[in-house]
Amino acid sequence: MAVLHPLKVVIDNYPEGHTEEMEAINNPEDPSAGTRKLPFSKVIYIEQDDFRETPPPKYYRLYIGNEIACVMLTL
Repeated sequence: MAVLHPLKVVIDNYPEGHTEEMEAINNPEDPSAGTRKLPFSKVIYIEQDDFRETPPPKYYRLYIGNEIACVMLTL
């Protein structure tokens, strides 16, 4: 997993200095590939392509004024 064109995101309502580990699936098409731990904190980096200041119609990613929910599923 890599972020090739990073955009820094600061989560305002997340505690300063707090970090959690989340479990991520290595390959959704191959459960035998296992999982890995990912750190989650107040500062994260996303792909620049996943954010728009002025989104086009039917843009379902991050943009100013939009609220998103993060759901982590494990099988």
